[in-house]
Amino acid sequence: MALLPCKDKGRAGKGNDGADMELLSKIAIAVILLGVLTIIIELILFLTNRATLRIQCDQADAPVYINGLLHGDSNIEARVAPGTHSVSVRKEMNDGSYYSFDGVVNIGKGATKDIHIKLERKFTELYFWGKAKYSNNPDDYDDYLERYPEGKFEAEAKAAIEEIFHNNISGLQSCAEYLKRYPFGKYAKEIKAKQEDLTFALCDTVAGCKKYIEKYPNGIYGSDPKIKRVKKLLSMVRFNPARTIEGHKGGINCIVSTGDKFYSCSDDKTIIVWDGTYYNKLRVLEGHTDTVSSLYISGNIMASASEDRTVILWNIGESPPVPLHTLTGHTGWVSKVVIYDDFVISGAEDKTVKVWDIQTGELIRTLHGHHAGVWSVAAADGKIFSGSEDKTIKVWDMQTGGLIRTLEGHSDNVWALTVSDGRLLSASWDDTAIVWDIKTLAPLLSIRANSTRIYTIKVYQEKIFAGSWDKKIRIFDLASGALLTELDGHRESVYTIEAHGEKILSGSLDKSMIVWELPVHQNSETKQQETSSDY
Repeated sequence: MALLPCKDKGRAGKGNDGADMELLSKIAIAVILLGVLTIIIELILFLTNRATLRIQCDQADAPVYINGLLHGDSNIEARVAPGTHSVSVRKEMNDGSYYSFDGVVNIGKGATKDIHIKLERKFTELYFWGKAKYSNNPDDYDDYLERYPEGKFEAEAKAAIEEIFHNNISGLQSCAEYLKRYPFGKYAKEIKAKQEDLTFALCDTVAGCKKYIEKYPNGIYGSDPKIKRVKKLLSMVRFNPARTIEGHKGGINCIVSTGDKFYSCSDDKTIIVWDGTYYNKLRVLEGHTDTVSSLYISGNIMASASEDRTVILWNIGESPPVPLHTLTGHTGWVSKVVIYDDFVISGAEDKTVKVWDIQTGELIRTLHGHHAGVWSVAAADGKIFSGSEDKTIKVWDMQTGGLIRTLEGHSDNVWALTVSDGRLLSASWDDTAIVWDIKTLAPLLSIRANSTRIYTIKVYQEKIFAGSWDKKIRIFDLASGALLTELDGHRESVYTIEAHGEKILSGSLDKSMIVWELPVHQNSETKQQETSSDY
């Protein structure tokens, strides 16, 4: 067998190498194609599992961020991977406010989710400052300062508020508001001067002048004639409690002064006679069997009325006083008694007024007309006046007993009547006192005491003294009705007030009487003081 030449063997090796290279190329191409195919398959799977997120907002053109990346302005549709995503929306406004939303959304593979977002409006410091600047309202500036006490515009806001208060000043209230807020403010001195001017401008009445004097005791208008007159008027009512008198065992219902003596009546059924100078008890008069409700003195005759339904006439010219007549006929508590000329007039719980002869004690006539108890009577100018729980005052002809007129004006029990210089004064549980003209019977003045109930009323030196349920005595100017002062000293309601020389006596349900006096230097001035005024 012949051997092949070596030359042929070399050629065969070269042919095998080419085949190997071809195979390797094919394998590489296959691997590449397989990788590409895998990528395509993965991409297809990724795109197939991708989720869709649709976000709608109640505000248009609001930027939407998903996972911190801006996806456009609302409303948007975004393709996202399945899983959890953060969603933020924020729309800035020109006024310093903005609308915003922050939340988290979970979405599954291939799912589509619709989200409807209601944006919440929020406000920055700039917004509140702009609002205050636009409105120029102090409330808005205050709101800014409350929210941002150390804010960027703090000083400017405070200055703006003070300017507003200053510019809005027109009357006393606005002056007071400025000074309350800025007692040491930029305009404080100016406003204080304006406040005094405005207060003085009200001094066309006693009440107005009194307000000025109380606020500015050393004011620049102190020498004005109106102010000086009212200062003197006020000095005449600065009564001080000089003494408290006790002796009764029950509430004090009435006090009557004769100058050297005074008489008091009480729930304890007695009348006490007192020394008018030293206030010593001189005598106790007994005769009634129930509360003594009223006293009236004319000359040497004293009439006393009682809840025992009687009136007793006493001769107080005798020592001791002696009873002259006991007047019987009322069927209810006798609340009030007065003497007028030769007549004794009594009013009672039985709704009647009776007229008696002072000399004989005989009943002359009975006046019917009230629909409830009669609690007060007075007489003047040929007329009898009776006040009743039926809220009216009836005016009767003294000679005939005929009804002249019924006066209406009170809304509760008319508890007290008194007459003074052509005027009738009535006081009621409705907390008012009315001054009437005795001739025309027209109302001249109405006064509210702010005391709940007025129990007694007295005119002295052109002033009205009213004793009330709230334990106080109020003194009013008779001409104007202005409240001058209040006296406070009793522990219970004040039921009676009487002038005793230059002093005032008051009696109360607290069983005591108080002697009220003016200071000595004012008392001497009072003797020379004219009581008329321009008001």
